[in-house]
Amino acid sequence: MSALTGEGKPRRGRWPLIALVAVFIAPVLVAFFWQPTGYVNRGQLIEPPRLVSDLAMHMINGRATALSSLKGKWTYVYFSRGVCDQTCNAVIESLVRIRLSRGKHKHRIQCLVAIVSPSVPPSDERVSHPTALTAYIEKSALGRWREAFGVEGSAPPEAGRIYLLDPLGYLMMSYPLAIDPNDIRKDLARLMRVSRVG
Repeated sequence: MSALTGEGKPRRGRWPLIALVAVFIAPVLVAFFWQPTGYVNRGQLIEPPRLVSDLAMHMINGRATALSSLKGKWTYVYFSRGVCDQTCNAVIESLVRIRLSRGKHKHRIQCLVAIVSPSVPPSDERVSHPTALTAYIEKSALGRWREAFGVEGSAPPEAGRIYLLDPLGYLMMSYPLAIDPNDIRKDLARLMRVSRVG
């Protein structure tokens, strides 16, 4: 039987009132004292982003084109000095796994292997990779590519870095080869979430 007050009504404890007050005050206290840390990019952010879409190249089939032909998708660019060797294959496989990890958004991402060795003819199938686009940069165009892809602390484009272009053709990030692929994946996931293009 419940205890009765002097007026004959059941006496309620203070706990429901305290719980009700806590429900309304706790979020205010958390918001006041919580200092969120900002998102930290895993790669090197290029500031300001550079428009690189007008750079000339030849696709592996010999068709002359420009980097602008890749607009509309997030594009990872990896420079190789010739035949896609063990390092090149490992990098591309990592980028392909990152692309596939995006599930229904994987169609928004592509990889480009840019061959910078003048000794490899554009039709040499040994330089191509089955899961990436492959292009050949002629010796006469290398200077412009080096200037466009120059990142502090590297000697582009042979520096062994991974570059990220946004869907509008801007170079916006670069990564060292030794980076954990999960860090690249996290950056890309965030960029795709907040981006209104591509």
